[in-house]
Amino acid sequence: MKYIIIKPIDGYDSKQRCEAMNKELWHISVPLAVKNQEDITSELFGEIELTSGEYSLHIDEDYEIVVNDSLNVDALVALFPELTESEKNGLVAYIENSESFLFKNIIPQGTNLYTYGEMLDLGLLEEIEEI
Repeated sequence: MKYIIIKPIDGYDSKQRCEAMNKELWHISVPLAVKNQEDITSELFGEIELTSGEYSLHIDEDYEIVVNDSLNVDALVALFPELTESEKNGLVAYIENSESFLFKNIIPQGTNLYTYGEMLDLGLLEEIEEI
């Protein structure tokens, strides 16, 4: 398990962006249009508040995301304004043309992944029992 620090963007603080990204990642497999109303699951990974006040996704790089035919990734892609149009188009095409994929295959280039120890060393987490 690793951590991705979620930086704020226009219109979203770190917590809001983290929550939105997590929900949109979940919607790749379970779009709102097909979600069972009794299913309370709405997020793919854990979200952790850091000592800096920012938030982090606690991710499994090798988690296999199954793609639902009814998916719409526009909202997910909109959460990555730092990507070029070419990178956004490539991300959309990759997801839409896959039956499933490993999460690590859609992590944008340049994204830093941190181990629990690295997060402790950076002072971003207080020592807790890792999940």
